[in-house]
Amino acid sequence: METLAQRSFVLTTTDGKRSSRKFLKNGVPKGSILSRILFNIYIHDIPPTMSNQYGYADDLALSYAHKKWERIEEVMSEDSAILCNYFEKWRLTISWKKTVATMFHLNNREAYRQINISAGSTRVKIDPNPTYLGVVLDRSLTFGPHLKQLAAKCNSRVALLRKLAGTTWGATAHTLRLSSLALVYSTAEYCSTIWGQSAHVKKLDTKLNSAMRIVTGCVKSTPTECLPVLSGIMPPSLRRELAAKNLAKKVMRDPTHIMHEMLGYEHRLRLPSRHPIYHHLQNATEDRSKPIDKWRHTWRDSSFKLKHFIEMPVVDLPIGAHLSRRAWCHLNRLRTGYGRFKACLEKWGFIDDPTCICGEAPQTAEHILSQCKILKPPSGKEGVVRLDPSTVEWLENELLDI
Repeated sequence: METLAQRSFVLTTTDGKRSSRKFLKNGVPKGSILSRILFNIYIHDIPPTMSNQYGYADDLALSYAHKKWERIEEVMSEDSAILCNYFEKWRLTISWKKTVATMFHLNNREAYRQINISAGSTRVKIDPNPTYLGVVLDRSLTFGPHLKQLAAKCNSRVALLRKLAGTTWGATAHTLRLSSLALVYSTAEYCSTIWGQSAHVKKLDTKLNSAMRIVTGCVKSTPTECLPVLSGIMPPSLRRELAAKNLAKKVMRDPTHIMHEMLGYEHRLRLPSRHPIYHHLQNATEDRSKPIDKWRHTWRDSSFKLKHFIEMPVVDLPIGAHLSRRAWCHLNRLRTGYGRFKACLEKWGFIDDPTCICGEAPQTAEHILSQCKILKPPSGKEGVVRLDPSTVEWLENELLDI
């Protein structure tokens, strides 16, 4: 059973020195399940304000909409003063370093306007890109700064993933796929329902494509449509669509959900050039199709060479994932037709002569699989489809350096 009495702490410096033991006289244990319940009980009587209140644990936000800046400043200052008095009465300390104000509008003439909001005797500083619950907001709600920051974070995680892989060594495809989902995708898809319709989402998709290239061992010129099929991960846009559908179902099932009313009636778009979350969720509720069916339908209508080897994509690694890293990379490059083939190297400007080592024709994936007298697999092209034992051994061939 958790106890709130006789809690103490000791500070330890980097050189090993320790402070004397200090006892805590108030507060709740951080990370405890009971702490959240007790804190919500403690602030349940927070006074009402003209501004809308949004809170998650001890993160409180106020919002107020009006056409006149003066009215916004007046209301927000009055409401802030009310909350300051309440916090002071119940000995709750405000973190002024984290307390900021910002404006959301599409009036470019007022883009650099500084509003004056005071909380008691303290003026609230202005932050054009505040972070609330891990999401970076901006004036026009394009989520460009957030996606830029998110792309940088995913880029560092992709670099970690790259340390686990190599063309001739490295972790298995299963390990790389799980690591990609845990390290990169979990970060990239946080609150994706909010910013999933942003025009800046391509900044993030580029990093997700890099993660799939590492999982599959494909080169950079490989069409991005082939990467989800080989890695067994749905395209990023469809994964975000699936997240929106799941959230919409959850909201519709629960009448007490804070967003339930948003799906029940038409809203006037206050920012007409944006795609607000309730509009996104309404579309997700009306659309009965499954994202995976859309993926398969798109793949069925495509004309990639990979279709000969993988007829229908699934949310799992395709055949051949059990192979060594070297064989797995060779297999996927033969499937897609993009790799260190001499025809590709000549096209990219690395060599001048695309002739195969057999002395015939430009060296392409199709030439190796069907015509090459030296590198042709023992069971031909169909052996690469079935992956019989002789073909698996052939994929490890030292002469096959693609």
